[in-house]
Amino acid sequence: ALGGGSLAAGGGGMALGTAVLGGATLGVGLLVGGIIFNVTGSKLSDKADEAYSQAKRTEEEVNKIVAYFKELRTSAGNFKTALNSAEEQYRKRLNVLDCIVNQWRKQDWADFSAQEKKTTENTILLVGLLYRMCQVKLVLKSEKEYDLNTVNKSEIDKTVGNAQKLLETIKGQA
Repeated sequence: ALGGGSLAAGGGGMALGTAVLGGATLGVGLLVGGIIFNVTGSKLSDKADEAYSQAKRTEEEVNKIVAYFKELRTSAGNFKTALNSAEEQYRKRLNVLDCIVNQWRKQDWADFSAQEKKTTENTILLVGLLYRMCQVKLVLKSEKEYDLNTVNKSEIDKTVGNAQKLLETIKGQA
């Protein structure tokens, strides 16, 4: 029937019927294939959009972490420099104090010269400074589990400033 009847009756016969059926099947196949391709393409497009969005969020998080580590490196570097300077001045004065007490056998405060008393006082000031510096928390723990910790910049800057003031005050004194 699809071929227009038999060949004897002037139709296309089975060959034409098969061709028409194949063409109709091809059209339906193309239609179904197009729908499937459209749905699949749409899903792939959605996944690509989701992946792009996730990549942007990841980039933002990485940028936050990099900025955090830069701030930490700068603050910790400043703190380390101040700590090393204070420790160096402490060691110098401690060596002089060791010589005064252990080599010269001065143990009575009244026997100390004005310069030796100043050295003792400065050593004590440096011990206090080093103790306070060791108490400073460079990083404050975040209250939320997944948030970044905070660089304790204000406390670090304050302590570094105090160290610099003390070191300038005792500079040149034994």
